Amino acid sequence: MSKQKHWSHAKDGCLTDCVARIFNVHPETVPLFVAHKEWPKKLKAYFRRRGMGIKQIGWDREWMAKCPTMITIVVGTSWSGPRTYHAVLYRGAERFYDPASGQRYIKGRPINVWLPYRLDDKRSHTIVPRAKIP
Repeated sequence: MSKQKHWSHAKDGCLTDCVARIFNVHPETVPLFVAHKEWPKKLKAYFRRRGMGIKQIGWDREWMAKCPTMITIVVGTSWSGPRTYHAVLYRGAERFYDPASGQRYIKGRPINVWLPYRLDDKRSHTIVPRAKIP
């Protein structure tokens, strides 16, 4: 088993920071998902082990605005360069957590939107966790 490299907020820890915020844990206890070739599988497995699921949905700000308590991980192109990406958390249609010191680092339309949900809820395909995220 290879040793996981140390992540940094500036370079590649934004997704890790967002996941840590959702579960209210320190980012050092969360894997550096983007260090793995099949990181979406690792991300899904991490949520599953904690009784939750996560799935990709399309970017629809109008729909998101109708769900003001819904938490999503939004990934888009970073201002750092054309092949760099950044993840932030949205509550409804508003960005409320950016691991990059609160600066707006996503340029243009988001590429991916990840919707966490509780596995024990029969309507899990339509609702999100009732997480108390500050």
